[in-house]
Amino acid sequence: MEIAGDIAGTGGWTFEPTDGKIKVQFRWNVRPKRLLYVLLSPIVDMGKIHSDVMQKGYKALNSYLREK
Repeated sequence: MEIAGDIAGTGGWTFEPTDGKIKVQFRWNVRPKRLLYVLLSPIVDMGKIHSDVMQKGYKALNSYLREK
């Protein structure tokens, strides 16, 4: 998929069955376009931040769905 905006590049999803679960990955290859992101990119790992947020979201969604 094409990503445009403050960051631009490409990304892709993979869904892999593992131990009765689905491992979801999103890999992206992007470059910052906004000046603030360009300045912060050498010291802030945006990929890691994004990964942490998404993992927390999926864990919360999983917990919610188990309660239903």
